[in-house]
Amino acid sequence: MAINPPGARNHGEGSPLIRLLAIWLISGACFLLVVLHYKTYANAIDACGDSSGYIEIARAISKWNFSGLQVFQFWGVSYLTALISKITSLPLRPSLVIVSAGSSLLACFFSSRLWGWWIAAFFVILNFDWMQRSLLGGSEPTFMALLLGAFLLVRHEKWEWAALLASFATITRPLGLCALLAIGIVLLQRRNYSKFFRALAIGLTIGVLYIVPLRLYVHDSFANVHAYETSRPLFGIPLVAVVMGIFSDRYLTNLILSCAWVLFILSGVILFLTSDACAEERKAWPVEFIFAGLYTLMICCYNYPQWALGNFARFAIPVIPFALMGLRRILPKNEVLVWVSAFVFPVLAGASAIGIRNILH
Repeated sequence: MAINPPGARNHGEGSPLIRLLAIWLISGACFLLVVLHYKTYANAIDACGDSSGYIEIARAISKWNFSGLQVFQFWGVSYLTALISKITSLPLRPSLVIVSAGSSLLACFFSSRLWGWWIAAFFVILNFDWMQRSLLGGSEPTFMALLLGAFLLVRHEKWEWAALLASFATITRPLGLCALLAIGIVLLQRRNYSKFFRALAIGLTIGVLYIVPLRLYVHDSFANVHAYETSRPLFGIPLVAVVMGIFSDRYLTNLILSCAWVLFILSGVILFLTSDACAEERKAWPVEFIFAGLYTLMICCYNYPQWALGNFARFAIPVIPFALMGLRRILPKNEVLVWVSAFVFPVLAGASAIGIRNILH
């Protein structure tokens, strides 16, 4: 069951996907025009988030030589990047962009199938981090393509395939585990023990295959997790680190934007989880309902103040559709707003990727 805004015009069966593709292309073009005005594409990719780290891991995978490799990021995107590079003979940097941009487009298509083109359109354009990772490289687009693909398969009762995609999502970004847990919980609730154990076996198999190279060549099965360990536990009391981050952010614009995202996500997801307006969706989509609750709780419990608030918008990407679902009755439904946003938000995202202070300077 996909949700479109009340009063949306019926343009035919194929039209929503065509409009969504147009929005993705327009927003991507506007974003790249801003970025490429100030940097070369290669420099922009290297400066974006963990792109350089994913490329280094992909290089090690391509040569199957892990000596001296610093392991921080999960390897799912790097495996796919190395595979694309091998198939196409392209260098690793453009291969990473192909993986990220292709996954972003696939995730947008899946979100339209799941929740309708209106939510998918706002999912494409609202989040600066999503746009940056889609076109400059990152794990979020691949994670979302796998996650939303798993949700679609669940809706078609293809539980084992859904567990497989959720497992691949987990080795791309670890909170994909929330999707695996949601699948397991629903299967147990339905007393479908045979499918539960098959899904469990799939998840364990992918997990073991993932950690074997880490164990053999990095000598640490959980090197990705251990790389982030400090004197603080990774998770703590909900929102404590987020509140502490308010007092550590030196830039007012960043603070306002980050706090706005916290309010948007929490209010929208809580309404999705509790309001009568979303009761039908919660009943029809129990895996998505459980995932939305678990995932939102986990990002609220993230315990590092220097990242909990400043990176909240990026961490929250997987639950943006659920926040939109929860708030859909009070959000504007004018299609013109979507098209205007498809020009405005990418320009702001490009400016954010370069740095407002750098642009002003």
